[in-house]
Amino acid sequence: MSDQEFPLVESSPILVDLLNQIRRMENERVDLLQVIASLRAERDEARREVCMWQSISPQHDMNGIFDIADQRGWDCYKKQNEALDRIAQFDQENGFL
Repeated sequence: MSDQEFPLVESSPILVDLLNQIRRMENERVDLLQVIASLRAERDEARREVCMWQSISPQHDMNGIFDIADQRGWDCYKKQNEALDRIAQFDQENGFL
């Protein structure tokens, strides 16, 4: 398509303001994802501590920490949460990061 089919539109204050709002919202989204990741890491550390303390009870041995986490439905021993990995992959593929 040629330039003649798409006339140039001068930047208006409204368009500039909208673009700035989009940039701010994107920055906020990235910041919130970082907060979520940090909170999830803290939660997983607390869960690992619970598993550790429960595993030293007479009914369990140290190898039972993984079983305890599994019984509770916790994935705190995974290196990274799969959902955040998918978000990061999407962001990289689409040029957000």
